[in-house]
Amino acid sequence: MSEQGNAPELRIELWDKGDLGLLRQSGSPEMTVNFGGQDTEERNLACHERYYEIPQKGTGRVFKVLLLPHLEVVCSLGYCNQT
Repeated sequence: MSEQGNAPELRIELWDKGDLGLLRQSGSPEMTVNFGGQDTEERNLACHERYYEIPQKGTGRVFKVLLLPHLEVVCSLGYCNQT
């Protein structure tokens, strides 16, 4: 493994109720131009609730990735269990 002396430090946290803004940002017209365009607010709210409930149901996890030291949220990622 190579040394990453200047690599940014990250923290990964579970998606929580306060992360709706991240979902809106990642679904902006600029971010979705190649995926058919921006989602509706109704769809954002439903998706946010689903992301929040996934770990409670035991069907997967959704995370946000924060850039340290300022705790800037830089992306989200997740997985679902196969059925």
